[in-house]
Amino acid sequence: MIINQHPHNGAWAYWQDQLFQYRTQPGKPAYLVAPPGVVPTGDFEQSGETFLKQVGPGEAESIFTSQAYGFVDDEPYEVTYDVEGLAPGLARVVWPRQGGLTQEQVAQRGLQTYDRLTFGGEKPLAELAKVIQVRGTQVRSRPALDGFPAPADAGPAEEAEPDFTAVLDGLAAAVTATAPEGWQGAGIVARALGGRLELTAVLTLADGQEYYWAPPPRVGQWLHRLRLRTYRPETGAWFTADFGLVPGGEPTIEFDFQTAPDWALEFTEGEAALTELAILPRSAAATPPWLFQQAWQAYQDQLHHDRIRTEQAVRKGENAKPVPQPELALARLFDQVVEGRPPVAYRTRLSHTEWLAVQTYLQAAPVVLSSRGYAPDLLHPEQESLVPMAYHTDGVWVWSAALAYYLREHDVVPPLELLDHLRGQGYRPPVTLPKRVLQRATSLVMDMPETHPGAKDDWERAVFSVRDFAIRFSVSRRYLSFGDYADQAWCLFREADERFTVFWWWADEQRRELEARFDDVSQAATYLIGQLYLNYPNLQRAEDEPLLPEESPIQAMGNDPAISHYDEIDSVIVPEGHQVERYGPPDGNTLFDAGTGFERTTLPPEFAQGPYGRFRLVGDWKIIGARTRPGETQPGGARVYLLPQPLSDYLARGLLVEIPPGEVRQ
Repeated sequence: MIINQHPHNGAWAYWQDQLFQYRTQPGKPAYLVAPPGVVPTGDFEQSGETFLKQVGPGEAESIFTSQAYGFVDDEPYEVTYDVEGLAPGLARVVWPRQGGLTQEQVAQRGLQTYDRLTFGGEKPLAELAKVIQVRGTQVRSRPALDGFPAPADAGPAEEAEPDFTAVLDGLAAAVTATAPEGWQGAGIVARALGGRLELTAVLTLADGQEYYWAPPPRVGQWLHRLRLRTYRPETGAWFTADFGLVPGGEPTIEFDFQTAPDWALEFTEGEAALTELAILPRSAAATPPWLFQQAWQAYQDQLHHDRIRTEQAVRKGENAKPVPQPELALARLFDQVVEGRPPVAYRTRLSHTEWLAVQTYLQAAPVVLSSRGYAPDLLHPEQESLVPMAYHTDGVWVWSAALAYYLREHDVVPPLELLDHLRGQGYRPPVTLPKRVLQRATSLVMDMPETHPGAKDDWERAVFSVRDFAIRFSVSRRYLSFGDYADQAWCLFREADERFTVFWWWADEQRRELEARFDDVSQAATYLIGQLYLNYPNLQRAEDEPLLPEESPIQAMGNDPAISHYDEIDSVIVPEGHQVERYGPPDGNTLFDAGTGFERTTLPPEFAQGPYGRFRLVGDWKIIGARTRPGETQPGGARVYLLPQPLSDYLARGLLVEIPPGEVRQ
């Protein structure tokens, strides 16, 4: 028989010891949503009758899914009951696998075809032989394939057993508060591995009969806490817990740390076993063979699939692409903070060597915000204020410096997700981080919109520096690319991980050569300039290669129009004796072929009233040439020359000879 009590299927989160629906969509923020009729404490926004709070990764104590399964003829179904729209005494059932049934089998089971792969219907609650509940908790913060988990160091034999009395009392209180009225006894068998928790709960009611029960999420949350609190590196975490309670009595509990759980539902045990060894590592002596074998097989399968993905990425030329910078996660200091009471953290324990490694990592990572003052110790507020006021980041997580303090002084271990990340990093914090990542971490800590002050200016300064060097050394712009790929060219990129890379790109081979990565764009520009200096003889502009105005080594002087006023800028050879003319005073450097005429020069009208002169070149000249740009009333197309120095300098040195009379007009 089944207790007709809503099983709370769905995605949930515990934040500050309050239960919320957990809503998330790919690429969008996650939200905590208060259950109907609940007015939560904390900074929540109200939308109609609903209270919402945006939550980042790492803020909630637990994020999990819950699903009840009912058995009909020894086959499990996803079930729900005691919900709006469903008649009393009925359960809505859904076949738990995608497809797998023929239409004949669907009919035999009294189901309907919802779509090609989904089958379900309604059945009397009395047809369910039993109900179990499965909870899946998010416990990992990194990809599963990060090397096979290392065993924990065994601690000293005299180490005290964990004190879990308060958690056991909390579990008993949760059962007492949520069990139906008139219950006479409760028995819960919890089976756990990795983030999976399977509950078989049976209540004895006033009629003396036993009923299967899908308890509310609070019961599963206390069992999750119990598993963390009873964990020790020397023994690991329990796989099965057998809990008993009668009204007014003391709770009883028995743990099994070695035997494989007797699962009621089939699932991929290998992945859960691998997760188990990663998040709750145990000593080699405490690792049962079945656990190691399942985890090792799952690891080998993941290696196989990873090799296939790597081969495909190499073939597509995508193997060198950096991993995008993940969303920063702010680690919570405690799991529950209530004014007037000591904060609470439901955390695991660490071996001595891992304790040292974690402590060092937390303190050595780059600082993003700091203060000279100290905060009071929340666990001993009567003591001197010694808690440092600063924040650290490693580019993935952000945490308060208080995390290291409470680990050192009170053995409050960081949250499970952060521990998982530190293990994946090999306990080696980064020495430096990209500037944009540090700015993002600062915005997260200060709860402000993400900004990157000066980022655009930094990029433009770096690009200008490289281009300026290239101009000075006559490096062709075809050998440079900023923010994009160019074949057989030096490329400067801001990558998805916010770092900057410089490399020589071979398009045919989809290959980067001489690649270097930097946290700051100015560092990347310096490296690129160095490569240009070493190789500039092989990167020269072709003689006939047109120049951009900013690439010209010679710019207009005096009041002459800027070189951007002209088209087809290039380097030209002008032979000895060539005649040129100038409109304007001799402090300028712009000349035209003799006989061009003022209209074709496209000069501003005021130049027509200024000095005019015609000159003959002495010797061959290599100077910058261009063509005048046509306008609405001026035809353009005339040849123009820019001298390296003002005209007056060359007249004084006899390199240009004026052809009299100097005031002749054309």
